Amino acid sequence: MRENCNCQQEATDAGARRARVAIVWPGFTGYMGACWRALAERATVKIWLEPSHYEQYFDGADLAGLDWQRLEPADFPRALEELREFAPDLTLVCGWRTPLCRLAGRTPLSGKKVIAFDMPWEWRLRKIVAKVALWPYLRHFDGAFVPGRSTAKYGRWLGFGGRLVLGSNTSGWERFQAISPAERGFLFVGRLVEEKGIDTLLAAYARYRQQVADPWPLEIVGVGPLTVPEAPGVRLRGFVPPQEMPRVMGQAACLVLPSRWEPWGVCAAEAMCAGLCTILSRVCGLTYDVAPTRLIRPNDVRGLTEALLAIDRMTPAERAAERLRARAAMKPYAIGHWVERVMEMACR
Repeated sequence: MRENCNCQQEATDAGARRARVAIVWPGFTGYMGACWRALAERATVKIWLEPSHYEQYFDGADLAGLDWQRLEPADFPRALEELREFAPDLTLVCGWRTPLCRLAGRTPLSGKKVIAFDMPWEWRLRKIVAKVALWPYLRHFDGAFVPGRSTAKYGRWLGFGGRLVLGSNTSGWERFQAISPAERGFLFVGRLVEEKGIDTLLAAYARYRQQVADPWPLEIVGVGPLTVPEAPGVRLRGFVPPQEMPRVMGQAACLVLPSRWEPWGVCAAEAMCAGLCTILSRVCGLTYDVAPTRLIRPNDVRGLTEALLAIDRMTPAERAAERLRARAAMKPYAIGHWVERVMEMACR
């Protein structure tokens, strides 16, 4: 990345100023809001957001007190001018799919410009040709901020090489590590879409119930276009605000995420911080960096059934050991570490 020594990480000395960080993002989520709030304690942060579909379910509490604005296309020229006037030391731009992010990515700005994305590497034609197709856009960036090793592999293919910083998706360790998980109960958290493998989960859970005398309940948390049928032992919880997720996690013993496609798996990271056992599909990007309790193949009803049974049969001592292991593994993904990475990019 280009050298930029006109800011300090802490404005403790006379005459020092806080780093300026601009964030251009397609909507927001609870965990990113928590990251931005923590960053604002160390730097001057301004946030420009494009509306997103799932944003309607968030009340904006995680953005209270932050300097942010939601923009429609007619607002983009004004927003880009404000972005230039802000003269950021670091601009974080999310991906290449949405209009405002693409405009900000191409706009000349002071300081460094870093792209954040979570797309994993896959041997697919679209990923292979992306190196050429995206170069006119990606050449405007000084580096890339990615979740972990799976996305880093894609980042190297796109040409970022040594300009990669890992750890863009936090776990919310600070919010979840004090939870005492329940002794029983399965939990799914995510969008209700086909790629999450909910049909696989329901089929495996039905088989699991047939093989145990006192089956654990299954709670499904999330919203989306997919209609989830009612089934014995299954509770459909709907949307849960981010601030309520620690309590919801504490009411389960195991999170199940049998996705067919999952670039990272924020809910899985949060569950591990909370000390839950985890059953994750091997396509989940998190599994390239941190081992879950049980790893399954996508679409594998039999394998998921066996994993549910294995978790059910664990002794309290085994679950306690797993709780300690999971929390220790996720500590490097705490929000505080995310802030340190961003400050280092802004100030070095």
